[in-house]
Amino acid sequence: MKYYLDRLSLVSRAARLGYNMLMVDSDVLFLEDIYSHLKSPPLRDYTLMALRDPYNGLLNCAIIYIQNARPDGPAVQLMAEVPDRIERWAEGAETDSLVSAVAGRPIAFGCWQYWPTQPQKDAWNTAHIRLFRPNETGGFGIQHFMQMEKVRWPEGLVRAAPGFPITAVSDLWTATIRVPSSQGTWPEDLGGPIYPGPRAGNASGWIELLKSDGQAMWPDPEDPVQAAAAAALTERFAFLPDWLGAYWMQRAPAGGAAGNSGYWSAPLLATHAAAVARAGMPMPAGAQPPASPYALVHVFHPPGGGHLKQLGKMAMGHFPWHLMHHLRHDGGLYLGASTQHAPVPDVLAYTPEVEGREWASYAEWNAAALALARLALEVGRAAAFPAPRCNVSWLGGTKNNHLPLQLPESDDVKHTWMIPYGRPGEGFSSLRCMLGGYLARGCMHSTWFYPSGLLAPEYDDFLAHVQHNNLGMAVVASGLLANASAAAAVAQQRAATGVAARVAGEAAAAASGRVDSSNLSTGPGGEAVWDAGALAAALMAAHGGPGSGMHDKGGGQQHAQQQQLRPRLLLLPAVPVLSSKAGPRMKVFEENSSGGETCHWLLGKPFM
Repeated sequence: MKYYLDRLSLVSRAARLGYNMLMVDSDVLFLEDIYSHLKSPPLRDYTLMALRDPYNGLLNCAIIYIQNARPDGPAVQLMAEVPDRIERWAEGAETDSLVSAVAGRPIAFGCWQYWPTQPQKDAWNTAHIRLFRPNETGGFGIQHFMQMEKVRWPEGLVRAAPGFPITAVSDLWTATIRVPSSQGTWPEDLGGPIYPGPRAGNASGWIELLKSDGQAMWPDPEDPVQAAAAAALTERFAFLPDWLGAYWMQRAPAGGAAGNSGYWSAPLLATHAAAVARAGMPMPAGAQPPASPYALVHVFHPPGGGHLKQLGKMAMGHFPWHLMHHLRHDGGLYLGASTQHAPVPDVLAYTPEVEGREWASYAEWNAAALALARLALEVGRAAAFPAPRCNVSWLGGTKNNHLPLQLPESDDVKHTWMIPYGRPGEGFSSLRCMLGGYLARGCMHSTWFYPSGLLAPEYDDFLAHVQHNNLGMAVVASGLLANASAAAAVAQQRAATGVAARVAGEAAAAASGRVDSSNLSTGPGGEAVWDAGALAAALMAAHGGPGSGMHDKGGGQQHAQQQQLRPRLLLLPAVPVLSSKAGPRMKVFEENSSGGETCHWLLGKPFM
């Protein structure tokens, strides 16, 4: 809250001193030049502009722009009123301050709207509607105090965006604002007096600080003598149109989610021309380099949830990996998998050939992803959560070899659980879709009993880090998973007798790819079907023991010595076929996942 107040205080004071000012959250991405649009129609004549919240339709302070504001005018007063209200009594002040500025009197609709009975809620809504429309009743919303018009998408943005509809439009909500005045009355149906008496402490100090800037002050909203002066001071307010504040799940003009369109992705924009040329559809001579139709976007509640805002920036090629590695020398940059004792964890992943195959269906891919996650849990390694190519048949096929991406939805695949990602410098040639239950918050939080995993951009960084620092990688012996070797191992073990013989040969068997038939059966196609715990034991015996995810602390000298021998990255050359029997670590995970946030996907439970 302190930093929120600091930002709003800075905006209001800087604007009073004659500065135009842009305030953005850290999850806002600049894709194109924004000022050419802020300074041209339809926005150039608006003093204050802000992001419209996609959930409640009202003011969201993630993006604020104030220009050419009077030091004593309603735009500056509105910004200053937010910290003033918070200091005086309440939260949720930004939208109430806006509605007050439009209504011309101080009100507290949003903060005080939580009435216990429906009749009280109805009366509260009706009283506020009648400030603007005396004969209406019902729910109070933006349509009662602002005007909306459809405006054309800027030609310059449309022209450079491949496949973007040339007729695209956006809603533009606007209003005239003025300095509010109580006019000496506090109607009971509007809540009565909304302030707890005269200012004191921080609230009084805030007003004195504003006065110390040496600029004229706006009329006092609580002094009825100044009501006429307040009413005479007007400026214009607008909610930013879609090209200056789209959020991830907002419907794009061509359909689908804006954040999944590919137009936010720097790597995809950079490689679009080469991609269409490979497809036999080269761009016309003299065509502009592909650019985004969005100038400014908000990574607000990306697929999977708000905990993945940073992933959204990574996936779109807007994450400063090089800078972050300078700031975090230990390499602990991974959302779910980095821990204090293992900032760069031990990881289990599929080889690129496995991950990039033509998965026949979501079900086939999801089974492979779950098998990897289950096995990673048992060996104490973070799973490199696999991401299928976005051009597999069930994700749109060749439609996703160029912009815009056309990712379909189904019962299994939803836009709210899907994030496209192309590597910087590669773009379409490496385009994959992170999707499904592993995006959920519970799957992206490591604990002493769950090592979590890496998402595709993180895994790419991890792989480069491992290679650069010679941390070691190994590929599991194909014989451990391959059908022919598995069948031979089964026959060999069946011919052996005695427990002692099995125990004596365990380490050698694991290292050579031979297996213990007591933990192995064969499926209908002759494939090896492992119990997860048994396969994990074989892998750990062959590759340096348990991974860092089984150590919730540093582990001492013995663990440090083991880590020197253990490859940081272990690769599976095939999808292991696992029985439904839970391994020992899965049992611990299940026992500790009864309450709170957990990885429902890994437990086989619904996550959507």
